[in-house]
Amino acid sequence: MSREHWFYVFLTTESNDLVRPIHAKAMPVILCDPEAWEVWLTGSVEEGFELQSPLSPVRLEIVARYNRADAA
Repeated sequence: MSREHWFYVFLTTESNDLVRPIHAKAMPVILCDPEAWEVWLTGSVEEGFELQSPLSPVRLEIVARYNRADAA
């Protein structure tokens, strides 16, 4: 029997200066450039891991914040 499967990958890296106050351990790898997309989709595993770095904080903006009721 043949089945169709859908998968996704979520690659993380160390937090940059903007994200660190929110989550000190990790942040998602964000690929903004078409060249990086091509490497991610068609490159080797080693080439994919070379993309594992934090996005520059100047390319991100925090647009909302909330306080979790269960936060310590």
